[in-house]
Amino acid sequence: MHGRVKIKSTAQQEEEKRKEREKKLKAFVSARDAVLKKRSAGEHDEEALQLTQQLLSSNPDFATLWNYRREVLLHLETLREKDEVQKLYESELHFIEACLKVNPKSYGCWHHRSWVNTRLPQPVWTRELGLCDRCLSLDERNFHCWDYRRVVVKESGVSVEQELQFTDRLIGSNFSNYSSWHYRSTLLPQLHPQPALDPQLLKEYELAHNAFFTDPNDQSAWFYYRWLLGRGVCVCLELLCISGRDRGLSLSLSQAQSEGLMLVLDGLPQQVQWRSAHPRFRHSPVWVSFTKQLHSCLKQIKTFCFSFLLTSITFSLEKSIVWIMDLYFSNGNNSLKFKMP
Repeated sequence: MHGRVKIKSTAQQEEEKRKEREKKLKAFVSARDAVLKKRSAGEHDEEALQLTQQLLSSNPDFATLWNYRREVLLHLETLREKDEVQKLYESELHFIEACLKVNPKSYGCWHHRSWVNTRLPQPVWTRELGLCDRCLSLDERNFHCWDYRRVVVKESGVSVEQELQFTDRLIGSNFSNYSSWHYRSTLLPQLHPQPALDPQLLKEYELAHNAFFTDPNDQSAWFYYRWLLGRGVCVCLELLCISGRDRGLSLSLSQAQSEGLMLVLDGLPQQVQWRSAHPRFRHSPVWVSFTKQLHSCLKQIKTFCFSFLLTSITFSLEKSIVWIMDLYFSNGNNSLKFKMP
């Protein structure tokens, strides 16, 4: 009737939404086809950047478009001066940041941002740290951002002490920050590799206790506390086999260990490259070295020992002396010492 506002029914609203989605999908598919056609034709121009920007702004998880965009940027990089290249990639960073607002957990966005910073003639790492701070303030468990922050920290030379203070701030604002507790567990051993001898361990206990009293039912601090208690536990390892060949040396342990094996000859650490039995495994019971000079060095020294760069590890043997490959060894403190006959 006259004078009354017509209220749309639910069916009418749904129909209008459906038509709107179809319209957007048609435009997206048309732009996508145009981009793929240009890529097939090997065209790397400004228009390709504009088309991919249009598509990625609405859907940042289209990995093929990020790949094509990198191809275009690499081509344009060869046609421009250094200052223009800086501006090109600076503009790309602003675009990526806009995409992150659409999806802060987009794999493609974070990977592309890491790549762009490797191409920048003068990357601004302080800006990247600021971006990480803002993203983590919105979602403290955004593991994409945590991984990217580790890259930025490594490239920018931020000290471990500064990053530890960063975790202090995050944990202080929210004790239930699993990611911050975990990040702290990776930083602490770098500053304090000997937990049993360091008073910092008591401060870490106090930090965890404060979290317990704040929220006893929250598990994040308890996980960290369990890790703290486990740092000082002695782990018994048994060396099952040592084999010396012309090409190098191999060790077989009773338990898998992470990388960090160190060889000491006559009390002097050696520059020896070790790898696990499988190239993809960084945690293995078998470690091999193919250093060419290693075999000749072993013939000239009196004692040598192996130790992993982990705290409070002791090696034990069922027998005090075992002969393998014309070498025999006896049990020592925190390492296995081998004496040449």
